[in-house]
Amino acid sequence: MSKIIIFYLLFQLLLFIVLLAVSSKLDKRNLKSTHIPEGFVPTKEKIIDPEKDERFIVYYHPKTGERIYIEDKE
Repeated sequence: MSKIIIFYLLFQLLLFIVLLAVSSKLDKRNLKSTHIPEGFVPTKEKIIDPEKDERFIVYYHPKTGERIYIEDKE
């Protein structure tokens, strides 16, 4: 009986690690981009990351409502 419990816990741990790796690979929010996709327009919003001293310009897609953050090179 204890072998089954240990196997189950190891399986759950392995599944968690695999799902974590896949989700981090598919998550595009943390990627820094310098390319502005078609259809996006700049907004007046600017974001400053105080820890890294980086500035970002917010771009908005009017049809989808999606927002992206592009690093300001100025």
